[in-house]
Amino acid sequence: MPVVVRDEPYGVLTVFYQETHDFTDAEVRLLSTLADNVVVAIGNAQFIEQTQQARDVAEAREREATQLQEVTAQLASSQDMDTVLDSITHSAVTLLNSEASIILKYDQDEDALVPA
Repeated sequence: MPVVVRDEPYGVLTVFYQETHDFTDAEVRLLSTLADNVVVAIGNAQFIEQTQQARDVAEAREREATQLQEVTAQLASSQDMDTVLDSITHSAVTLLNSEASIILKYDQDEDALVPA
């Protein structure tokens, strides 16, 4: 029995018998009902998963916004350029869950990017 979710083929509900078997009308209706139930269950599972993903994204954005506010406050209160740059690179590593971060600046004398 084909299983179609949101107008997209999802799979097939298959029933096996050891011997040749002719399906009765009642068995076909039962399989059809089971396939419909599979579609509903899959749709519900997908909805729950999408809802959880949306919740996770919202929570992550909230955490990022809070961290960015904290960084902005730290930067605004600091007078020392090295401290500011260290704070920015540390925040980039934290917010992006990366291994490292560096700020490069253009040095006219060397005509190259150098660590700030």
